Amino acid sequence: MSAIGQGEGIRPTGPAAAAVLAAGIGAVALGATAPLVLAVPRFDQALVEASGFFLPGGEHLGRFGGQQLVALLAWLGSWALLHLRWRMRQVSLTFTALALVVSLVAGMLLSWPPVAGFIGSLLR
Repeated sequence: MSAIGQGEGIRPTGPAAAAVLAAGIGAVALGATAPLVLAVPRFDQALVEASGFFLPGGEHLGRFGGQQLVALLAWLGSWALLHLRWRMRQVSLTFTALALVVSLVAGMLLSWPPVAGFIGSLLR
């Protein structure tokens, strides 16, 4: 990563990379909630309460609404932090795309019931 000075005529890739990488972080956060729900009963109850409190009709969604809220907060928080850090930098978009693919696969694997159950049993 290199900093870009004023008037150099190059548009920084940092803001775009921050948005893309933040989406991957949100996917991993969503996937990570599945094993945590299985391992920590209080976390499951907290997700249900968050869903009912923050989402209209959330009491009908159960923990799934809370899981979406966790992913949303992780996505927005990481996007804000990465954007502030990378807003005037050239960031490798190849690395960012690779990190996105890896994080999407990781998030999907974490939410797959056999993997979530195995990790949840390890965390208990």
